[in-house]
Amino acid sequence: MSMIWTARLANDDQVAAIKSEPESAGAFVNPESGSERELSEGAMVDLDQEWHGTHFMLTEAGEKYSKNLELIFGDFEAVGPDNGYGPVHYISADQIRRFHTEISSLTDKQIAAVYDTDKMVEQYVHLAEMFAEDGDEGRKFLMTRIGQLREFAKKGAENASHAFSAIS
Repeated sequence: MSMIWTARLANDDQVAAIKSEPESAGAFVNPESGSERELSEGAMVDLDQEWHGTHFMLTEAGEKYSKNLELIFGDFEAVGPDNGYGPVHYISADQIRRFHTEISSLTDKQIAAVYDTDKMVEQYVHLAEMFAEDGDEGRKFLMTRIGQLREFAKKGAENASHAFSAIS
């Protein structure tokens, strides 16, 4: 089984509906169809299996991180049933805004400098061995994921959006 991280922005009405029917959270984050437009518009982000490497690039940590750069892996409110890799997580508009502010203060060069596959392996980052084999190509690939997160957070912050995320 793959461990794929996705997140989708949500307005206040969508948050209220999902929280009143938590079993619908998984379908919201991973809709059967129609998500291509949301992906292209930045309202949804799919980091596929590189979510953990992307988290490491932002935090230099393989585990939860209690600062403003936690968006992928953090202490978020669980919503709905466990889908095999945990429940869907609710990310507040304030958390999205703080993440956007923090990531906007960092240059791509600063983030790329964190790439250290030895540390990734030591911290059991998912796919770390693959990134080690890929060398600088792994760094470049993870930086594309950082760009996707930047766009997602920007759109969320501009619209005061919340989000729901899941690993499935």
